[in-house]
Amino acid sequence: MNNNKTELKQHLKLNNFPFHIELWHPETSIPLHYHDCAEILLTAGGSALCQVGDVRLKFAKGDLFVISGDVTHTIHDVKDFSAYRILFDFSLLEKLDETLKKSSGYTTMFAMSSIGCGKYGYPSCLVVNELYFDRITNVMNDMIYEYNHGRYMQEYYLHQYFYILITLILKCYDDRVHHKEYNISDLAVPFIENHLHEKLTISDIAKQFGLSEQYFRYLFEKQWGVSPMQFIIDLRIRKAKTLLLLSNMPIVKIAMACGFYDSSHFSNTFLKTEGITPNEYRKKFSSYNEV
Repeated sequence: MNNNKTELKQHLKLNNFPFHIELWHPETSIPLHYHDCAEILLTAGGSALCQVGDVRLKFAKGDLFVISGDVTHTIHDVKDFSAYRILFDFSLLEKLDETLKKSSGYTTMFAMSSIGCGKYGYPSCLVVNELYFDRITNVMNDMIYEYNHGRYMQEYYLHQYFYILITLILKCYDDRVHHKEYNISDLAVPFIENHLHEKLTISDIAKQFGLSEQYFRYLFEKQWGVSPMQFIIDLRIRKAKTLLLLSNMPIVKIAMACGFYDSSHFSNTFLKTEGITPNEYRKKFSSYNEV
């Protein structure tokens, strides 16, 4: 694993606001790297390919991505590419209204931005339609101007507009859901992630969406190609791998945080899935933590 880490403090222009925004025009490929912060990218024009974790994504105008800091990513095949780029500390989201935090959009776009990338795709992305694109970019343009030229009440202004921006992103997501551009299986994913540490049953998940267990299994397997339980196990393993690499948590606490019954169950499942034990995995990739 590479050690190319980008730190938010390298970009900051304001001392008391952990935030950076720019209209970005990379002319060449960006090497594989990760951040100590979160990143929002909204494609303004052109195209590029992005590798996020295990997933390959194509950027086109209106594509909005949220990338968690602990996920390695790279951008290549850049062709007249430009994007609104925001780097921010996740602590800024702590003051977001609790109602917004409970929305499926918040879970999918932000909470899933590290756990969600994998062989099932990258849920923390959104195709912004023309109406919302204009509204969101207008806010971003105001933020960029204030960030670069503001003098008085600069941080307060940016702070308020940041929450307006997050609300617009969640509203865009919510409108797409209500227009049935996502199906029930998409809505189930953020619910699963949000309750990943609990002893989930497929019956309980199905009831959340007013479906029988049998019909929910059918819909889920039709879209994802695996059973809901296998999907849950894969997400738990992915979350465990992140904690093994980026924290010093004991194995037993990682097992509990990821929804396994005990450390033995966790170790056996991890070994079956990855071919090595959690301790062996941590030792093998320990260089990831070296900066």
